[in-house]
Amino acid sequence: MSSTRSSQPVCSMRVILALGLLLGLCPGAGADLASVWAVDDGEKIFRDHTDHPLEGGDGDNSVWDGATVRLFAARNEVVAFQLIL
Repeated sequence: MSSTRSSQPVCSMRVILALGLLLGLCPGAGADLASVWAVDDGEKIFRDHTDHPLEGGDGDNSVWDGATVRLFAARNEVVAFQLIL
């Protein structure tokens, strides 16, 4: 018997929990945080590139829409993304 439940809320809850844990473990990290955004695993983001065109989530970024990380995969497929803080 197959399950028809979607795992989307579970995935987004894990991302929120991981981000909260990361910020909670790093004292003062929230004060210095300029932005939060995401890209897929094939994109190379350099540390000093502060004005990357994919940051805004305006069309070219398939993972980040400006507010939400969206991942698409087939069943049992591993999918990765980069969270830039």
